Amino acid sequence: MPTKRFKEQLMDWKVLHDNLAPHLPDMPLVADDHAALAQVLAQALDLENKQDAARSALRDLNQQRKETRKQGQAVQRRLAVKLKGTLGEQNEKLIEFAIKPRQRQFPRQQRSAAEKAARAASRAAAKAAAAKAAEKAAEPPTTPNPTTP
Repeated sequence: MPTKRFKEQLMDWKVLHDNLAPHLPDMPLVADDHAALAQVLAQALDLENKQDAARSALRDLNQQRKETRKQGQAVQRRLAVKLKGTLGEQNEKLIEFAIKPRQRQFPRQQRSAAEKAARAASRAAAKAAAAKAAEKAAEPPTTPNPTTP
C-alpha cells in the first residue's frame, strides 16, 4: 500500500479528531489520546504553514537571483564594450578582465591562375579515377569455364 502524503494524513487526523469529539462522554478511555491528537494536529498545521512560508521565501529569493544576474550581465556587457573601445578589440590585456579579445584574422593566401588550373586538373583526374574504379567494381566477375573430361 502506498504511503499517504503529509496533507492527506493531516486531513485524516482532523476528521478523526472532529468526529471523535462528540463521542468523548461515551468513551472516556480515549479522551487522553484525543487531546494528544489535538496537540499533534496543531503542531502539524503549524509546520505546514511554516513550510508554505519557506516555499514562498525560496521563490522570492530565486526571483531576486534572476534579476540580479540580468543586471550583472548588462553591466558586464557595458564594461566589456568600453574596455574593448579603450584597449582595442584584439588587445591581449582584455584576458586580464575575463574578456575574450577578438581573434586576429590573417589574410588568405591568393593563388595564381596557374595554381588554380593545376588544382582543378588534379581534382578532375581524381574524379575520373574514382569513376573508373566504381565502373570496374560494378562489372560482374568473370569466372573461367570448367572443362569436363
